[in-house]
Amino acid sequence: MLFMVLLVVIALLTKAMPVFEQVFSQFGFTMTGIAGILRDIGDALNRYAVIFCVVLIIILILCLLMRITSIGKSISTRIFETSIFTKSLAAKLSLQRFALAMSGMLSCGIDWDQSMELAGTLITNNYIHSQINIIRQAVKHGASFQFALESSGIFPGKAMALLAMGIQTGTASDAFQMIGESITAETESKINRLVAAIEPAMVFVMCTLVGLVLLSVMLPILGMLTSM
Repeated sequence: MLFMVLLVVIALLTKAMPVFEQVFSQFGFTMTGIAGILRDIGDALNRYAVIFCVVLIIILILCLLMRITSIGKSISTRIFETSIFTKSLAAKLSLQRFALAMSGMLSCGIDWDQSMELAGTLITNNYIHSQINIIRQAVKHGASFQFALESSGIFPGKAMALLAMGIQTGTASDAFQMIGESITAETESKINRLVAAIEPAMVFVMCTLVGLVLLSVMLPILGMLTSM
């Protein structure tokens, strides 16, 4: 959607604006104000089209490398986890992986410490990973797993209450499974809402830009026609 918006705006600036400029010149006027600025932008895009295409190709190559190479994936993951727009979502996804991994390993009879060590290898979020290490160290120094987990604060109150009940009744695996599934449903709902908000926003941006270009040239033309 964003790529299509960019193409439409570039086409208007590079192809439509020269036509409007010819109309203005036929009436003996020149483009000024917003129309003049947009014309200059279109002229610059036409003049430096080769440079613009090279920059666009470089950006596309970088995006491709970030998807297929290990270094690129690491960089994209880091951006996803630190961006102000996706930081909370990244933390939720890490908690989801941690809870489901703990559920699977505890159900196989693996002890707490080894389960947390193996689950920690699946976590890419630095904060969650550091908290897991703190919990492990606290348990090694004699603290109960429940107390160490509560002290970390990585799970919200309701989830922690469910885990506490599961630990006390010997059904921690089931509690972790329920928490992981709950986080999965929550993150999917959040992603769907985000996508649902982005699509109309892109349409609004495209309509606004197209309307700005057209109004900047049509209003002066109408003014010239009415004054004749």
